[in-house]
Formats: sequence, structure tokens, C-alpha cells
Amino acid sequence: MSVHVYGANRVAIQVNDIAKAKAFYQEVFHLELQSGGEGDAFFKIGEHQFLACLKFEKLSPPDGRHFGLMVRDEDQLTQVREKVTGK
Repeated sequence: MSVHVYGANRVAIQVNDIAKAKAFYQEVFHLELQSGGEGDAFFKIGEHQFLACLKFEKLSPPDGRHFGLMVRDEDQLTQVREKVTGK
């Protein structure tokens, strides 16, 4: 028996500062905060998808893990890139 996968429900990432993560995803990408506490934040990123930010005191070393957000407006993407990189 096999199961047909038609999408992904969530992406979970490690952060060391929940307040900064909330500010970043709300201010830069205007993501809607669904819920959150002292150690987590959940943002709506699609009809049935969400981004989970989970606080870790010690983050795993960078190893190539990543995720991508889809956007439709190239000008907005340029503005975000400038805001994030300062260039």
C-alpha cells in the first residue's frame, strides 16, 4: 500500500530568540501568528501549512538545512533582501 502525498503541513526551525523570530516573520513577511508561548511560535504560511519556530538554548550547527517561501512580487522580494542584508 502507498500513500499519495499532496503537500506539506509544516516546517519547524530552531531559533534561540522567540521574540526576534516573531518580529522577523511578522515584520518582514507579514506572517500571521497563530499561537505561541515562551518557547515557540506558529505562523500561518498557507491554507493548511504553518511555520513552527521552536526555542533551543543550543542550536544545531549549520549543515545546509533550509526552507523556502514562495512569493509572487519580485519588487517585494528585492525589498526584503535589502532589509535583511542591509544592501
